Amino acid sequence: MDLKENFDFRKANIYVLLSLDAEHPDKIISFAERYMLWRRIDSTINCFRREIKKRKTQDFNILDIGCGNGYLDFKLKNSVPKYYNLKVIGVDKYKPAIDFANTRKKFLHREDCHFELMDACNLRFEDDSFDIVVCSEVLEHLKQPRMAIKEIYRVLKKDGLVIISTPNKRENVLIKIARFILKKLSNYKNAELFGNIEDKHAEFKQEGIRHISVKNHKEWTKIFKQSAFSLQRKIGTGGMLYDYKFWEKHRILFGLMVIFDALLENLPLSYVWSEIVIFELRK
Repeated sequence: MDLKENFDFRKANIYVLLSLDAEHPDKIISFAERYMLWRRIDSTINCFRREIKKRKTQDFNILDIGCGNGYLDFKLKNSVPKYYNLKVIGVDKYKPAIDFANTRKKFLHREDCHFELMDACNLRFEDDSFDIVVCSEVLEHLKQPRMAIKEIYRVLKKDGLVIISTPNKRENVLIKIARFILKKLSNYKNAELFGNIEDKHAEFKQEGIRHISVKNHKEWTKIFKQSAFSLQRKIGTGGMLYDYKFWEKHRILFGLMVIFDALLENLPLSYVWSEIVIFELRK
């Protein structure tokens, strides 16, 4: 097996492939950042497994939009018993990521996963093709997220489910107070907060790289309903872990926050204070 086939590391942005921030390489070793990534993926998988178990069939066509290096696709396959017949297709507009995913596919001998170069706003699939669509951390990177939402609706089967996760722009008083306290405690004036990320690094505001369409959960809910989706469920994940540098220096507090996060995620209004909001939408 030639693992170098279709993949050229010299042309790839290794930060993108490994889900790292090229502008802030110190985050590479951040355990708080790793926790956030794990929590978001784990919550998405829980939504996926819950939907699979509700269905009476064992055959599913799954689409992952913005699949990147394919990590989530392989996790989805491994999250359910093998007697389920899942055909997983991952699409992304970044060619090195698709090549990397296909290389990993060969290494793992996962012929039931497929990866294609494709734009989220122009999906090359027939109408009503997929039982479940996953779109994790994609919409906030698009200049016209409504176009991608329209495409998702088109390719999703009737009564199909889409699972969407996106940063939650939080604007209530409780969140503003928490941000203020963390900034003071960490003595760090320019904390990298998801809620404010659209105001930072303006020179990098280009589609696919920065968060250019960050909205709060109410705005997204309105957009989804205008797109004819029915809101099944809305949950928050990631808790109030705003300033990663603060948690790096206060690990005991970070541990307590993780416990706090696990407890709060099951509450009905968890999306109010969480960094990430996950939507389960029915066609």
